[in-house]
Amino acid sequence: MAKKRTILIPRIEDINISPDTSCMHPILEDNTLVCLHGGRVKLKAK
Repeated sequence: MAKKRTILIPRIEDINISPDTSCMHPILEDNTLVCLHGGRVKLKAK
């Protein structure tokens, strides 16, 4: 699980650069993890 979390961190950084993230920063963070990893990894991480 630690390895999967490490993969999520850089993904969020890349998306943080997007302007859309400014509007829905907290929502995008959760949605991004769900989209990139199908939501299954996000449930395990949390």
